[in-house]
Amino acid sequence: MRLNLLPSLIGRLNSDMELLLEQARGAMQPEHVFTPRHQDAIALQVDDHLKYLVICNLHAFVSELDACMDHMKQFMETVHDYVGQPIDDLKRKEIINGWMAADGIDPKWVVRLAGARNYVAHTGPLYLGIDISNEPWDLLLLKDNVAIPTPKQCFRLTELDRIARGFTACKAALQRHLMTLLS
Repeated sequence: MRLNLLPSLIGRLNSDMELLLEQARGAMQPEHVFTPRHQDAIALQVDDHLKYLVICNLHAFVSELDACMDHMKQFMETVHDYVGQPIDDLKRKEIINGWMAADGIDPKWVVRLAGARNYVAHTGPLYLGIDISNEPWDLLLLKDNVAIPTPKQCFRLTELDRIARGFTACKAALQRHLMTLLS
């Protein structure tokens, strides 16, 4: 069930993000642009309902993706136990990291996902910002209400995209691994 939620969440999030960025492009003025030299810029006003939809969908996406990853880990351990080849956490991590390395995927996405999920679950909602320094613009999911965030103070939408791609690749590798294990 949880895996089936992810495509809907991604679709809603992408749709709402496009609308939000479109609104921002249409309303942005020079006084909205924060730079190291121009720290007294003012926040850009966007539709509150749309802004909160984006925040809710981000929270749901991160939470559901993290829950799916936890369930996949448990399932992997259960199948290994079933076929008489039990594995511990260290072996499971070794196997999963091996798959990712073989596919050229940075395994740190798992840690970034856990960090994002723990933040939204235990600390609070994210502030939204937009990085307009390059095209395409990137949404910044800020942990604090700051003008120019450091990498530790925010997640980028592109980073959440890398997390989702890492999860998808890991899910496919797990399916192949379990089919081999059960054959």
